[in-house]
Amino acid sequence: SMTLLIGIFFFVLLMNCAEAATLTVDPTPGVGDYITIQAAVNAATAGDTIWVSSGTYYENVDVNKALTLQGVDSGSGLPVVDGGGSGGAITLSADGCSLQGFVARNSGSANYGITVSSSSNTISGNTVNGNNQRGISLNSSNFNTISGNSVTDAIQHGIYLTSSSNNTISSNTANGNSGSGIYLTTTSNSNIVSANTASNNQYGIRLYASKGNTITGNTANNNDDGFRI
Repeated sequence: SMTLLIGIFFFVLLMNCAEAATLTVDPTPGVGDYITIQAAVNAATAGDTIWVSSGTYYENVDVNKALTLQGVDSGSGLPVVDGGGSGGAITLSADGCSLQGFVARNSGSANYGITVSSSSNTISGNTVNGNNQRGISLNSSNFNTISGNSVTDAIQHGIYLTSSSNNTISSNTANGNSGSGIYLTTTSNSNIVSANTASNNQYGIRLYASKGNTITGNTANNNDDGFRI
């Protein structure tokens, strides 16, 4: 009937207009909505925001929906995601995520602090240190903004792009990594790499088999080789 059709129409309209939710995570039971980040991700709907309080979270977080994850210093520093030496600390596997204000550390020997296997994400204001391979790693990942992160003490490379194009890598610090501070390889084309500091690495900024990149205003001191093209 017409009444039923109108009812269905308004129900669908209301569903589409539902406001995004904000979920909270705190390691102390009963304080936040969840005690693990992954539980909050699993419960969330695309478009939601997850606020994560101070604490150390021993997890391998997979953000598989378009979510905003915001770290909050609730008294003892930014929240730490510790990969436990096995697996990556944080993986963005859905397009359109925002990740800000986390410490990502202690990934496994074949994994990374922050892994990006999706596109159109924003990764900013994170501290990525002491990972057993790469700090921030993009693979076939395009149109991301990587800005204002500190990426240090990776066993391999600090910020690594492979087959990843049209990304903006700006105002990051990539120091003390065993390989390159910032490394673009294997047809990582048309990226902007600007205003970064890459010091005390093997290579400061390195490009291989990549073209059309804009490299401007970066500082590369005390590397074995500042720029390698």
